[in-house]
Amino acid sequence: MVGTMCSNILVTGAAGYIGGSIVADFTNGDKPLIEKERIIAAVRSEEQAKALSGLGIKVLQLDLTDEKAVIETLLHHNGAETSTFEIHTRRN
Repeated sequence: MVGTMCSNILVTGAAGYIGGSIVADFTNGDKPLIEKERIIAAVRSEEQAKALSGLGIKVLQLDLTDEKAVIETLLHHNGAETSTFEIHTRRN
């Protein structure tokens, strides 16, 4: 377990390749890096939320393009420190 951190960790894209790998790294093994109760997985769809719900972590369905909804949801889940691993591509 990493230090004595008491903050929650939000992993965006938790159903994707990179986010899913991060969640797996945090939770796998006899001595997980982060307590499952401290991991919050953000996903886009209800299907993704259902798929991750069996891991013993909190799962939130979020539309990251809706800033107001994201803020309200994170405030509701008090204490989430955001670690985001995303690549944004803009097309002109």
